[in-house]
Amino acid sequence: MNKRNTILLLAALSACLVSTNPLRAQDSIADAAASAPAGLYPAGSPAAMMLAGHNSRAVWENFPGFTADLVVITDSASHSTKLRVESDFEYSYQLPADADEPWVDAKLRSVISHRRPDDAPAYDVVFLDHNETSPIGRLIGHRNGSGEFRIQDGVIREVHRKSETSWMEITNVEQFKTTNGQFLPETTSVTFRDPATGNLKSNGSNRFTWTQIGDFYLPESSFTVQVGVDGEREIRELHFSNHKLLPVE
Repeated sequence: MNKRNTILLLAALSACLVSTNPLRAQDSIADAAASAPAGLYPAGSPAAMMLAGHNSRAVWENFPGFTADLVVITDSASHSTKLRVESDFEYSYQLPADADEPWVDAKLRSVISHRRPDDAPAYDVVFLDHNETSPIGRLIGHRNGSGEFRIQDGVIREVHRKSETSWMEITNVEQFKTTNGQFLPETTSVTFRDPATGNLKSNGSNRFTWTQIGDFYLPESSFTVQVGVDGEREIRELHFSNHKLLPVE
């Protein structure tokens, strides 16, 4: 350990020892972690847990793009098309106007864009609970209030994002582990609430499957049961087949 990191870790530990307030001690560790280079956060700190969660996601490194046959099903209505995803993660498809519902593009955007590699940010986060035995992991929040997360065994289990205009909660119930030890969503629950009252607006229960093509795990299917507070219920499905990676440019 170099001199800078030794001083940083000792400062954080000293703050914990002299503080009589557990939250203040915890904040001191987070202060040190937020200023540390990526990968050098104090072990067990909320920043280190967030970094582990970020790095556990399966992403498409050196992605050439792919094409696939796509079947879109809304309740009993089924339509087929061709999907093309470029190396920059932009994608295109064509559906009849009555079949191209907003949920189709939203689901494709979510499935594809979340596979884009990105660098982990500098985490300025703190523990928001004292429950180290929660069945879905410790609750961690950004100091600026931009989001809350639950991390368990190095994997993101929940994401909560709330603002004046929106409130979304994502729970990763089950995750698919790839051969290189990273994770993809398998069974998830996505809830939207009224930001003013917290009342439920809608919920989507999702099931995803993936297929390995070359070095990449590409989407194979997406099945969603979407419900609303006024009795709305809709089955939404995407089925991908005949995947072909694009030539490397």
